[in-house]
Amino acid sequence: MNTPLQGVIRNMSTHLRSPRPALWMALSLLSVCALLVACGSDESTGAADASGSDNGDGADKAAADKKAPDEFDGNQVAEQIAGDAVEFLLSRYHADEGPRWGPQVDQGSFHVGLNAMVLNGLLRGPRPVLPSENEQVEATLASLIERAHDNPHGIVWSGQGDGYAVYESATSLRAMVEAARQDPAWREATEVDETIRRVRRYLLSAQIDEIQELGFEDDFQISGPDDEMGEHYGGWGYGQVRRENRAPANMSTTNMAMEALYESFEVVEGTSEEQEQFEAAQRKLQNFLRHVHNLREYQGPEGRTVHWNDRIVEDVHDPRDADQMGQPDEPQLMAGTDGGAMYSPGSSKAGFEQVDGGFFTPRSYGSMTYALLRLYVMSGISSQDPRVQAAYNWVSDAENYTFEYNPGFEVDGSSEYQGLFYYYFTAADTLARLAPEGHLVDSRGEEHNWRQDLTRTLQRLQNEDGSWTNGHDRWIEQDPRLASAYALIALGFSAEPPARN
Repeated sequence: MNTPLQGVIRNMSTHLRSPRPALWMALSLLSVCALLVACGSDESTGAADASGSDNGDGADKAAADKKAPDEFDGNQVAEQIAGDAVEFLLSRYHADEGPRWGPQVDQGSFHVGLNAMVLNGLLRGPRPVLPSENEQVEATLASLIERAHDNPHGIVWSGQGDGYAVYESATSLRAMVEAARQDPAWREATEVDETIRRVRRYLLSAQIDEIQELGFEDDFQISGPDDEMGEHYGGWGYGQVRRENRAPANMSTTNMAMEALYESFEVVEGTSEEQEQFEAAQRKLQNFLRHVHNLREYQGPEGRTVHWNDRIVEDVHDPRDADQMGQPDEPQLMAGTDGGAMYSPGSSKAGFEQVDGGFFTPRSYGSMTYALLRLYVMSGISSQDPRVQAAYNWVSDAENYTFEYNPGFEVDGSSEYQGLFYYYFTAADTLARLAPEGHLVDSRGEEHNWRQDLTRTLQRLQNEDGSWTNGHDRWIEQDPRLASAYALIALGFSAEPPARN
């Protein structure tokens, strides 16, 4: 087992309101600030391989991995393993019954989301596969565009039940936007800009707020932050309508939706009305982020969100399950103080911890904390805001910067690998903006090259056929198509220069 890598930054420098041009300038300063605040020394050891097996890929990769740090050619390795992954994904394509990468494992209704995520991997990796050059990519994009125009609201989804309408539409929009960004010839030929605007309007309308635009009978409609369920105001949920025992908004969908909106305005200019809607969405989002942040002073009275205490939260580790946890049916939930992020107000996929006074606090974990940082910046929160600084303190802790597992989960040889590849692409996307030069200093003063750290890890975990799989099956990462798509996106950011920077 390899030693887990540790390190990140802990300072910020500017304020953002509009899409990315300001973002790159602001966050590029962060790496300079980081060198001024680091202190300490030691590096700890920890767990390893997510799949539980040796995934080496032969002599070439083994030789590259043994090079001294200053001899490691991260670009060469990233391009090599990404090329193998592209070959794997293209080999799994099915042209029959519509362009697709096959039905989703154990979740057939999610096939549109799978197709869109694979497209994002192919488009955003170190070796982008463009629609004007590849029939499979072109046909799959065309199928997503067709769905957007067939639906009266511009929804791109599988269409079974309430499904994952928001998540699938956001993932599809990101694929269209990236294709338009990188392939001007395809963009002009398909006139995809109008489709992007159409899906964008749907995502703006799907934000959980006081406006009920689409007319769904059970659409979540919350009057404002002071509503009974006001902590969800400003976020996005998976589907358009209510699902029993499912929290209205969550960080995973909110992250995907806001990223899709943000990128779309960067590539396709909106009208003044659309821009105003987007800025309003940014302001509303700030309310939701406050309620998923383990920063107690920004929660409700006495540091707790009262509404957490009387609703069922969709989480197998919910301490309110008396039979499972051996706890009272209605324990009090309280926000934590570590500065990290949870999944949804009062709910963490990493479980709960009991704190003083018998309260439970949702555990912070890596993928959601990196998403929180991205969302704070995209929502217009100043980088000097204490909430942003607190989140940076969490990721800059030497115990929390690692690519060996998803930090925040219990380290027991299994739990910590939940959502590992989603964590990789979320962390890489964020770090590419925070430290584009790749040099990070952790809270103990150890300096690391996060790009090389991540590339080495993905090189080690890659399977012989070019794919990646997660030995832990939560969130469908045992499916090599999904895990490989996540890994390709991460490699696109870890290569120097990043494919999208």
